[in-house]
Amino acid sequence: MKRFIDTEIMVRPWFRKLEPRLKLLWLWMITQCDMAGVLDMDWELASFVIGDKVEESDLEAMNGNAKVLRGSKIWLPRFVEFQYGVLGEESRVHKGVLKSLESHGIGYHKGMLTPKDKDKDKDKDKDKDKDKDKDKDKDKDKDKDKDKDKDKDKDRDRVQGKGKGEASDTAGKLTPDNFSAKAKAANGGRLTEQQLEAFCDYWTERNARGHCRFESEKFFELPKRIATWARRDRVAPAPAAAAKPERPVWKDCALRCRYWDAEKRWCSKFIKQEPKSCEQCKEF
Repeated sequence: MKRFIDTEIMVRPWFRKLEPRLKLLWLWMITQCDMAGVLDMDWELASFVIGDKVEESDLEAMNGNAKVLRGSKIWLPRFVEFQYGVLGEESRVHKGVLKSLESHGIGYHKGMLTPKDKDKDKDKDKDKDKDKDKDKDKDKDKDKDKDKDKDKDKDRDRVQGKGKGEASDTAGKLTPDNFSAKAKAANGGRLTEQQLEAFCDYWTERNARGHCRFESEKFFELPKRIATWARRDRVAPAPAAAAKPERPVWKDCALRCRYWDAEKRWCSKFIKQEPKSCEQCKEF
């Protein structure tokens, strides 16, 4: 089954002021009610589906859009008019709605607009709509001002190195001019001088509009960026070459052997196999 929904429901004052759980409760009711806008309310099931506790007393916040009929039955007075418009006996669908209303003890002329009453009340409705539109425009203007202030705060926080919480650069605003100085202060010995220079060159690189790379980041905290750079830029030092063992016979060779390599401290002829004595080698 499909139902119509007001596309402006989210910005209407009475709905906008509801708690999130009550907004879900309203959506639950308009999708679970019958043709007459009546549902046999199961509060335990509604709480389970919504994911938060709801109860009958919450209907007071609905601004008269939901009423208790009898027992556990809840009626949405404006549901029928919104879904079907003016009811007429010539429509098979409307006949079903009228029959459902009658079964719940709701007369179409009681508490609901009849075709004649609707014509008389058009002017009243227009005045109400105008007042609502004025309130809506005021709310929109306030929201726009708030959004502008938030955008300004975000831009300021982004270039100052602020995240969602505390500011990482308490000394002031982070700019391309003071980036290197602040990076050096925040380094703490984690990067070498050459690494820190590469770090600053990378983040202060400018795009076609003249903005530095770090200015386009949503969050930028220098200490954390430097720590990440240090982890990624760290290269394990090459293991030192194992020192060649100095063989006893080579101590004599060092003095008189023509194959002795003073830099490597070994005999360049008998590297793999060592002669027992210099006399055996006979190369000196």
